[in-house]
Amino acid sequence: MCYLNNTIIAAIIGAIISVVGFLLIALSQNKQLKKNQFETTFFNLLSNTRDMVNSICGDFGNANNFRKGQAWFTLAAKNLDGEMKKHFQSQVMMQKLNSLNDNNEKIEFIKNEIKVVYSEFQVTDAGQLWHYFRFIYNVMKFVDSSNVPNKKFYFNFIQAQMSQNELIFWFYNGIHVNGMNFYKYTLQYDDFFQNFAIPDLYDFSFYIDNIQMYKSFYPNHKFR
Repeated sequence: MCYLNNTIIAAIIGAIISVVGFLLIALSQNKQLKKNQFETTFFNLLSNTRDMVNSICGDFGNANNFRKGQAWFTLAAKNLDGEMKKHFQSQVMMQKLNSLNDNNEKIEFIKNEIKVVYSEFQVTDAGQLWHYFRFIYNVMKFVDSSNVPNKKFYFNFIQAQMSQNELIFWFYNGIHVNGMNFYKYTLQYDDFFQNFAIPDLYDFSFYIDNIQMYKSFYPNHKFR
């Protein structure tokens, strides 16, 4: 009977270790390559979103108010707040809200009315925001469907690029029927609004605790 001597066994083990080591290095390099490819695409998409923001423009029916880029978002947020004020300070709304004693009923009523105001606001120059939302949603989808680790990091990166006025529209859009897909992501990535200032939203404190109400729209979310 023949036996492998120690020298042959050592050589075989050494060869196996070399092959395994090579495969591990190749696997590691492949993972890094895939991550690099992912990040290249991600940051290119992110750059495109900023180009899109800078190209958004309009005057909301008044040529003297023409704005572009972030200046447009500032004007749009101001106009939306004005529409909220007009809607919720009408006599009919005030009577209805004052007649509701249960806070949960009041919150649900306000939430539905916000959707009405927001829908009507989209008929103005703000209608072009749908292209903006759709594009950034697809960037989010790209991140979520990838195999990259720590996806929350990339979602936070998307959010970090947004101005406070942009976040106002993301906040309202998330509770609207057209923002349902984005809303699902906020349940998964629960600190998307971590840098968002709730006081910049329309003030309902005359009827209900403002922060309590708005937090109820995103119940599992972390706000500052």
